Amino acid sequence: MKLMWIALAAGAAIATGASASTVIAKYDNVLYSRGGTFTVQLDRNGGPVIGPSNVGAGGLQHTFRNDSQRFANQTLTTFCVDLGQNVAGSYSTYNVGTVAGAPVPASPAGLIGATRAGYLQSLYSNAVGAGLIDLRGSVITSAMSTNQATAFQLVVWELAFEDEGNLLTTAMNGYSLASVFGGGEFTVAGNTTSNTNWLNSLGADAIFDQFFGWAFAGDSFGRLAAMTSGIRQDQLIIIPLPTGGALALAGIAGIAIRRRR
Repeated sequence: MKLMWIALAAGAAIATGASASTVIAKYDNVLYSRGGTFTVQLDRNGGPVIGPSNVGAGGLQHTFRNDSQRFANQTLTTFCVDLGQNVAGSYSTYNVGTVAGAPVPASPAGLIGATRAGYLQSLYSNAVGAGLIDLRGSVITSAMSTNQATAFQLVVWELAFEDEGNLLTTAMNGYSLASVFGGGEFTVAGNTTSNTNWLNSLGADAIFDQFFGWAFAGDSFGRLAAMTSGIRQDQLIIIPLPTGGALALAGIAGIAIRRRR
């Protein structure tokens, strides 16, 4: 019991530090994308609310400034959970918080919430396990193909913005391109013949089927977080584990608390 209490105290110290943190980052480029050729539409109460066209679906490369804690001076290729704002090539401050509390400001579909955040946690858990995403939430460029990165972003949007009841139906009855992207609150369409054909191809269907299978597998991955901004597009990241020294300090703090009691 003592060892478990110490471990929980150390973990709480780590989690508290992560939840209160900020990072400073700037957008560089869209990488591993089929291009800015998708139209996405977010419907609420029967009417189109957000309908940007020519959206680049893929990994978004961000460079983090040297005062961004455990991401200092790093470059990450991330996926976004925000359709109402844009990226920018200048440094902006982001708050690091829960996926359930994103996006900021809330989309017309509301915050992601616990249920949809759980699907995203499971998706990332399996993507990390498959070697497509690293332990910072960044694309592993030698492993994830352009088609996979494009599909991954589209799946992230679907999980973040689709009605929870529709997602539950998909999880229970099985995934299909037509049901997921042909209706509901969140819809994706191809602006070009090449992307329309790709969305309807067997190859794309297999990629989407795999990613949705991961999302609905129910696996937990508690370190997935959202970097949010009231003026910039919000991104998903993974909070890195502290270095050995930081872990040791957290453990010592837990031991000290236990001894005082």
